[in-house]
Amino acid sequence: MRVLSVRQPWASLIASGRKTIELRSWGTKYRGPVLILAGSAIWRGTEHPIGPLGVSLCIVDLLDVRGVTSADADAACIVPPEGFAFAWLLGNARAVRQMPVKGKLGLYAADAALMEAIT
Repeated sequence: MRVLSVRQPWASLIASGRKTIELRSWGTKYRGPVLILAGSAIWRGTEHPIGPLGVSLCIVDLLDVRGVTSADADAACIVPPEGFAFAWLLGNARAVRQMPVKGKLGLYAADAALMEAIT
């Protein structure tokens, strides 16, 4: 399984199933389950409530990655900012045990200790 750190409030919106498109400046060929971690930072100027920071939140399925369009704003819960060229289509959000986790940049492989801690 892969892991992705996401700033709040976007991480909690993904976990709730409301945010089904994650905007990124980079793409990936990976498709499948992704563990979403709430990063330790928040997105500046957000109007959404802020959830927990620095914890595991949920597993989602990364269904596809494609170019961003202006029609992605509702599903992404934000108008696509400049420099975010990729729309990651997410589905089937399911909660995991919230455990303190230090995130990393990029999409990386979950180690056995992390997977054991959240299940």
